[in-house]
Amino acid sequence: MKLKSLSHLDLSFNTFSGIPIPKFLGSLMHLQYLNPSKAGFAGLIPPHLGNLSHLQSLGLADYSLHVENLEWVAGLVSLKHFRMDGVDLSSVATTDWVSALNQLPSLMKLHLSSCQLFGQIPSPPSLNLTSLSVIDLSFNKFSSMIPDWLVNINTLQHVDINNNDLHGKIPLGLRDLPNLQYLNLGNNENLKASCSQLLMKGWERIQVLDLSINKLHERLPSSIGNLTYLTYLDLHDNAIEGGIPSSIGQLCNLNIIDLSRNKMTRTLPEFLLGIQNCPSRKPLPNLVYFIMSYNQLHGKIPDWLVQLESLAGIDLARNQLEGPIPFSLGSLQNLITLILERNQLNGTLPKSLGQLSKLSRLDVSSNQLTGMVTEDHFSKLSKLNFNYVMVKNYATNSLIPLVPT
Repeated sequence: MKLKSLSHLDLSFNTFSGIPIPKFLGSLMHLQYLNPSKAGFAGLIPPHLGNLSHLQSLGLADYSLHVENLEWVAGLVSLKHFRMDGVDLSSVATTDWVSALNQLPSLMKLHLSSCQLFGQIPSPPSLNLTSLSVIDLSFNKFSSMIPDWLVNINTLQHVDINNNDLHGKIPLGLRDLPNLQYLNLGNNENLKASCSQLLMKGWERIQVLDLSINKLHERLPSSIGNLTYLTYLDLHDNAIEGGIPSSIGQLCNLNIIDLSRNKMTRTLPEFLLGIQNCPSRKPLPNLVYFIMSYNQLHGKIPDWLVQLESLAGIDLARNQLEGPIPFSLGSLQNLITLILERNQLNGTLPKSLGQLSKLSRLDVSSNQLTGMVTEDHFSKLSKLNFNYVMVKNYATNSLIPLVPT
C-alpha cells in the first residue's frame, strides 16, 4: 500500500454497485478526512475504521450500510464531524450509541438522522460532549423525553430531533442555551409546553424555531418580539390560543411564519408597530410566507398587509374573516400564492389582483363574494396555474367559475 501518507479521501456520490467499504481504509493512519457517503457501497461498515486515530471528519451517510455495534467508534479520538444519516443502527443496543460517542471529546457535529434508532435517548453517567455544536437525531423512533444532558451543552448551535415520538415537557433550559440558533422538535405530536413560559425569555440567538405538530398551549407572549434573529417560526398544529401578538412586527429578519391549525382568535394585529425596530423602517421587511389558516381569526383583512412587500404567499383559509378582499393586495408584486377560502368575505373580486404577474395559485372559494369574473381579473396573470384557481362560491354560486367543474 503506497497511500500511507494520504490525509484526505472523498469517494462520495459514485456508483460502486453495492460492494462493501474496503477494510484497507482502516490502515490509512494519516487520514484526517474520509467520506464514502452515497457512493454505492453496501453492507457492514468495517470496524477497522476505528483505527483512524487522526481522523477528524467521517461521512458514512447511506441507506445501504449498517453496523452491528459502535464499539469501534471509541478509537476515533480526534473526530470532530461524524455523519451516519440513513445507516441502519437498529442492531446497536439502546445505551451503546451514546456511550460510544461520549468517548469523543472533540466531537462538534453529529448527524444520525434516519438511523432506525428507537426507545430511550439514554443519559451517560458523565457527559464528555462538551464541544458539540450540531446534533441531528431526526426521523428516528425515539419514544422518550428530551434528555436533561442536552440542555447542559452550552456550545450547541443546531438541535434537530423532529419526526420522532418524543413526549413530556419541552425543557425550559433550551431557551437558555447561549449559542442555540436552530431548534427543530416538530412532528413529535406529544411534546408539551406552555407558550407563555417557553417563550417568555431567552432564545437570544435563535434563527429557526420549529415546534410544529405538538401540544403547545396557552397564548403567545408579547416577548416573542424579542427574538430578533428569528428567520423561521413554525408552530402549526398545536393548541395555541388567543391573539397574534403585535410584537411579531419587531422580527425584522423573519422570512416565514406558520401559525396555522391552532385555536387563535381575534383580529390580525397591527404589525406596523414594529417599524421603528427595522432599519428599513418597514414592517417585517423580509417576510415571504404568512400562514394563519385553520384558526378562528375574525375581522377584516387589513390594508396594511400591502406594506409587507416581500410576501410571496398568504394563507388565511378557514378562519372567520369578513368584509371585502382589499383592493390594495394587488400591489404585492411578489405574491405567488393567495389562499382565502372558507371565510366570510363579501363584495366583489378586486380587479387589482390582475396585476399580480407572479401569481400561480388563487383560492377564494366558499366565501360570500358576488359579481362577475372577467378577463380583467386574469389577463396579466401568465403564471397562474388554472388547476389551482378556485373562485366559485360553492354555497351561493355567486361567482362564475373560471374552469369547468
